Amino acid sequence: MKILYPSSVSEIKISVPPLAKLQSRWSEKWRAFDPEILPMPFAVMDYELAAPIKKALTSLIENSDAGYLGKIPELPEGLAHFAKARWGWDINPAQVKIAPDVGVGVIEIARLVTKPGDKILINTPVYYNFYNWITELHCTLVDAPLKENKLRYELDFAAIEASYATGVKVHILCNPHNPVGALFTKAELAELAELAKKYGVLIASDEIHAPLVYQENPFTPFLAASETAREVGIAFLSATKAFNIAGLKCA
Repeated sequence: MKILYPSSVSEIKISVPPLAKLQSRWSEKWRAFDPEILPMPFAVMDYELAAPIKKALTSLIENSDAGYLGKIPELPEGLAHFAKARWGWDINPAQVKIAPDVGVGVIEIARLVTKPGDKILINTPVYYNFYNWITELHCTLVDAPLKENKLRYELDFAAIEASYATGVKVHILCNPHNPVGALFTKAELAELAELAKKYGVLIASDEIHAPLVYQENPFTPFLAASETAREVGIAFLSATKAFNIAGLKCA
């Protein structure tokens, strides 16, 4: 199967519209601040949408096809194809469920296994919305910070196990990690899965940035790390970050 990578970064052709055109957009990035401010907080790229995405969206609009979203078998099948081609990960399309975004998915899954006051673990520094998700669940935040090893951030397994032992119910993992960019190895993820199984912890793996990883630095999906990982984990993926389509609300 063809690997869906450019052979070099130089092959990626991108262009950025002029500032006036950017400021005419309706996304929150360009509406939340005064016009003289260049907004940096939002993970929204200024590049033009990829031609295949433009074509697909234009086709829907021309067909007045903007009704309620039903079952779309092409979506999980497309994800399975992409995951196999890009990461060698075999996904069963029948196990793929659709959510409005990764945050909603994590919250609703965590809601099934927690009650107010239960502990949820994160690894700081981490994406700020993890805090908001835990607050919405009325759960207690527990932190096992990443540890620095020379030029690499790693999971601190001693801190994680100590936290798990206190009764953590859910561990929200960021893989690849935002903001430090860490790519956890298959061995690390397999070790984490064994700890989660030992202590009865659900791993909610936010893998939204996975399609952005370069070929020379392989990404390992949590569920592909081991059989145990598949028993204790749920992965959350979306095209929104890599393809700049957050406003389409699909994960």
